[in-house]
Amino acid sequence: MTRMNIEGVVLFSVTPIAADGSIDYTRWKKHLDDALAAGIHSVTLFGSTGANGYFTEAEKMKALEEIAAHLGGRVPVMTGIGAMTTAESVRLAKHAADHGADAVLVVPLNYWKPTEREIITHYETVAAASDLPLWLYNNPPLAGIDLTPALVKKLSSIPTLVGMKDSSGDLSRAFMVPPSA
Repeated sequence: MTRMNIEGVVLFSVTPIAADGSIDYTRWKKHLDDALAAGIHSVTLFGSTGANGYFTEAEKMKALEEIAAHLGGRVPVMTGIGAMTTAESVRLAKHAADHGADAVLVVPLNYWKPTEREIITHYETVAAASDLPLWLYNNPPLAGIDLTPALVKKLSSIPTLVGMKDSSGDLSRAFMVPPSA
């Protein structure tokens, strides 16, 4: 399967909810069509703005299938696969690879504060579950874990790691110069 690169203006989409608490696919598809008409280049489902933590694994899987089919390859799709366990993230990564995602966005496990080795193992395990490009998602205010530059350097050995969304609020990180070899 040919995958498109996540680049340009990336919409981190909200997930519209119907009155009964289910995902409102009619509103969501209209929202995405409007965003495409406005010129966005890529779409991300189930980041923080997409309320990832409010949906079951099955709901997230169905949503990716619905939205990827609706977008029909018009723009690349990245899907957030953050979960309470590595096993669930692995299942979501495998599903994403088979159902239209071009990349996955992975937040560290966050309920129990993992050690650095556990964080690295989590990302390595998720990356090994599919051939999708992997994006780190650093959101210390919500996840309670900071993917520091030193930790990101260690994670950079993951072959499918291609990018990072950093919501740390520390803009100086964008200007860090890697130490010389």
